[in-house]
Amino acid sequence: MSERSANQQHASEPRPFRRRWLMGGLLLVVVVLGVAVWSSQRSRPSYQGRPLEDYLADLARPPSSGSYQVASNAVVALGTDSLPVLLRNIRQPAPPHIRWFIRYQTNLPAGLRKSLHTHLDPYRYLNRLPGALNGVTLLGTNAAPLAEDLVRLFGQEPRGHHSLAQVLPRLGPATLPHLKPFLQHTNLRVRALATFVVHELGPAGVEAAPELVAGLRGADENQERLIVQTLGRMGVGALPAVTNLLAGVTDRERRVGLKALAGVLPRARELTPTVLAMLEDSSPTVRLNAAILIVDWWPVFGKGAEDRLKALPLAHPWRTQNQEVIEQLRRQQDSLMSVLREGLQADGLAPRLESAARLLRVDAQDEEALRCLHDLLEKLDPQSMDRWQVEAVLRTTG
Repeated sequence: MSERSANQQHASEPRPFRRRWLMGGLLLVVVVLGVAVWSSQRSRPSYQGRPLEDYLADLARPPSSGSYQVASNAVVALGTDSLPVLLRNIRQPAPPHIRWFIRYQTNLPAGLRKSLHTHLDPYRYLNRLPGALNGVTLLGTNAAPLAEDLVRLFGQEPRGHHSLAQVLPRLGPATLPHLKPFLQHTNLRVRALATFVVHELGPAGVEAAPELVAGLRGADENQERLIVQTLGRMGVGALPAVTNLLAGVTDRERRVGLKALAGVLPRARELTPTVLAMLEDSSPTVRLNAAILIVDWWPVFGKGAEDRLKALPLAHPWRTQNQEVIEQLRRQQDSLMSVLREGLQADGLAPRLESAARLLRVDAQDEEALRCLHDLLEKLDPQSMDRWQVEAVLRTTG
């Protein structure tokens, strides 16, 4: 047998080892593809045969529309299975080629731009972000597992702060451990929005009260006002933090503590002596805030108040429960009135207006308070909002 015929015979013989490797490789590719498809299907939950992503743009529509109702039903029906999809679309609602087109579309020829716009429909992707946020809102506390990721986005995406601040309170107290650092953020806008989230949580946000108080450092006037409202809305749970403010070193701490106490005091009468003592505070602003708070909380001053109290039966619950406090207030009445009259001479409209309003609440014919308000009317622009506020106080006197 020639050498050539021997080689041909050897080449025609089966190669079982090579075949086994080839079949094994093909099987491995099939398995990998199958796992990839299976994982993809698992990460893309569907409703009525459509993937959830197809419904997200409809969630950005008005709630009265039929498509919104169907989309909301899809999210509610899928429940927590929808969370990965919602988070993915909040993080990045549009794929890279869509983002590229949106960014550079003005550089493209008009005909090509129109054609690509029709084909790609980029705004369908952009509407997925508000739709995904609305989906989280629909799930409420069931979306609490997303709290950490959404708060992290809150710090990373300046443009999305406002939208996320509207959604985070719906997740409940689960957001607080992750949100606390933002209550002292160097960016005042981020700090204000984080405070807004805690404010919307109400009493459920009391865990963040110490961080709110610490956030007073560097806060502007608007932020201070929001902190006051938030502490007051927390209720009695915020008392430890508010009490610490009342004993604060700075005028600002004591003033904020008094203002925050307005939302808590009806359930914290044991702090009455502390507030009364602040009528003698070294700061005029703190003294005035203490006087304002006392008049608002205990409207037992003025002409006829003593007769009204005496007319109550001795066993009347209001009289028996509050008699001791009333006695304390009576002893401090001269100090209280002195502080309010001092406020009539303060700089700025706000303290003078607040002082006059409280004096008139005690005595509707208080001459000094009425004279102060009429002097303000003469100086203010007839079309200004400040003048309207002064007139509103005067109207309460009849």
